[in-house]
Amino acid sequence: MTIAICIFCGEFKFGALLPCDHCGQRPGADEAAKSVVITDHYYNRSGLTAIGEIIKGGYDVFALMPDLQAMAEEQEVMIAQMADPNSDVRREMREADRLAHERQDTVGGDSDDEYQTERD
Repeated sequence: MTIAICIFCGEFKFGALLPCDHCGQRPGADEAAKSVVITDHYYNRSGLTAIGEIIKGGYDVFALMPDLQAMAEEQEVMIAQMADPNSDVRREMREADRLAHERQDTVGGDSDDEYQTERD
């Protein structure tokens, strides 16, 4: 599961879009992109810790770190594209899913567990 920093309190949490165990807040649609970019998909633990400390200090980490803001804006575009069933991103995702299922059938596995083992 994804390790993330809560955009509201700066504490570590599991899952970018899940409620924070510390403060109980959950990112809404407007905060989704920001929440996704302050995860272990983009930063190592020390980077996440530093971002968390900035948030805990009451600062807007996205205003202080232009690269982080740019990443969040890119994520917003990606989220919007994923929501559009006719977008290129959605078509690519469907094609990748189709190819994965074809590969699964070729390998001879019926279950996701067998497919997961084969990919690893």
